[in-house]
Amino acid sequence: MGFWGTVEFFNRREVVFLRQFIIFCLLTLSSAITFAQDADLLKALVDKGILTNQEAIETRKLAAQIDVPVAIAPDVQSFKLWGYTQCRYMYAYQDSQEFIQTQKSISGTALRRLVLIFNGDIDKLTHYLLIWNLAYKRRPLNNITLSRDITALNGSISAGFTSPLFSIEDKESGRHLMALERTIACRYWGGGDWGYKGDYRDTFKSGLCFSGSHVGIFWNGKIDGLENFVYGCAITNSQCDRLEPESGNGLSYWFNIGYKKTDGRDMIWYGINTGFADKLMGVIDSQATPPAPIYGYVSTFGINPFIWFRKGAWTFQSEIYYSYIQNGKTVESRFADYTYQSPYAMPFGAYALLGYRIKLPELAGDLEPVIRFSAVYSDGRGIDPSDTYFGLTSINGLYDKAEAYYIGFNWYFYGQDYLKVQIGYEHLEFRDEPLAINVKSSSADVMIMQLQVIF
Repeated sequence: MGFWGTVEFFNRREVVFLRQFIIFCLLTLSSAITFAQDADLLKALVDKGILTNQEAIETRKLAAQIDVPVAIAPDVQSFKLWGYTQCRYMYAYQDSQEFIQTQKSISGTALRRLVLIFNGDIDKLTHYLLIWNLAYKRRPLNNITLSRDITALNGSISAGFTSPLFSIEDKESGRHLMALERTIACRYWGGGDWGYKGDYRDTFKSGLCFSGSHVGIFWNGKIDGLENFVYGCAITNSQCDRLEPESGNGLSYWFNIGYKKTDGRDMIWYGINTGFADKLMGVIDSQATPPAPIYGYVSTFGINPFIWFRKGAWTFQSEIYYSYIQNGKTVESRFADYTYQSPYAMPFGAYALLGYRIKLPELAGDLEPVIRFSAVYSDGRGIDPSDTYFGLTSINGLYDKAEAYYIGFNWYFYGQDYLKVQIGYEHLEFRDEPLAINVKSSSADVMIMQLQVIF
């Protein structure tokens, strides 16, 4: 698999898990069928002449006398096991202009995603969802939630591990992405902080680690009397992508309100998402450099206005990210380093995407050209290229600003997402030092070809 350290094919342990998971799903299916037919089983045996009426009566009596634990069938209305995979070839060239020119090029194939989705209805009001990305080694569990519709309040409540509504692009399924990678703004505000263990900090990540999957309770509802207006709120743990309880895991509070109207494929959705985390990042002593003990934790507030619009063949998507992060500015330009005496930072990000879907003749499918611009201005926090784009590496330290320009097209075979080919090119520019001492810049050019199959 080359340089793709996080997307290698399965090792022995994962093959064993996958086999066990499939067996579990098959047993669930067979159990549901058995329970559904159990009431008529003895009657069918009598009708076939296999048992007499008297033998059936005695069998019922015998079963009632045997003290064996019996599983009670849940009132399952429906369930579904499906998934999708994305295989790609990627070539990236990075070039830095600082004192001595530095160049890096990487290429190779990768299994970008292999996602299993198990969802269904326990009853008419209770639903469950499990999403497992087997191509992501660090935390393959992407979503596990149990939800209940509350008709009296015109909404639903969920509990589990999923993303609150902050960054619509992050919430969007990978199979629906119109560009080959999420924007640099989406990745900079999301992702997990894996640079610490317990109360000890090994490394810092320049990204905020704010949006993304959290453990908590989520509410989504509609506003009575205001047609198409929606809102939501949530209380979760503060550390994105972290399931385990620990001293650095506090609480986050989320709220969103917006307008959403759909008509077939057409849609308009706009609104504003907000969030506050009381413990987002552990900083170190001002005299220390990582690795070092954690001195304390910082709080963060974020705001995320957005608009997604689709009408006929046209699609437009845009979001703004703006945050205040305590002790958020780096004290180093060579690597991310945040101390309890670091000033606060207020990074800003945004993107805009435009696509047009063209119906091709007969069975050729649909062709969709896509263009996109995205940017992050870190306000002294610093940007590591590896934190903004899948497959890029760190090159000559941190930068204060990043911009990306994307052009590509999607080919939907038979006009559906089930079989899709995507080809795209993105040019990224990183410039300025976060401490504003030296002038430096670097760039990256990325070409990706990807095949998506839904099964």
